[in-house]
Amino acid sequence: MSQSVSKNELWKKLKQVKGTKEVSIKALLLFYVLSDDDTPIWVKAIVVVALAYLINPADPLGVDPFVLIDDIAVMSTAITSISSNIKPKHHKQATLQYKKL
Repeated sequence: MSQSVSKNELWKKLKQVKGTKEVSIKALLLFYVLSDDDTPIWVKAIVVVALAYLINPADPLGVDPFVLIDDIAVMSTAITSISSNIKPKHHKQATLQYKKL
């Protein structure tokens, strides 16, 4: 995978926040948009920034659900800005992967 976001790092972070479904589903949705070869490069750039913010190991707030609000805000903004490029298959992939975490 040629994206700048490591799948392993993302999965590790999502396992840490598994109890926070909203964070996990949003991150997985963005990941599957990023992984889609048909996604325009400008959309991928937005997604990379949002996911990099989530998996940033220097996040001073940690993974407590009450302090993930900044991560949720960043991912929500990204999702809103790229919504026309999110396909039903991305939602389905995110939901299925969430169940496997």
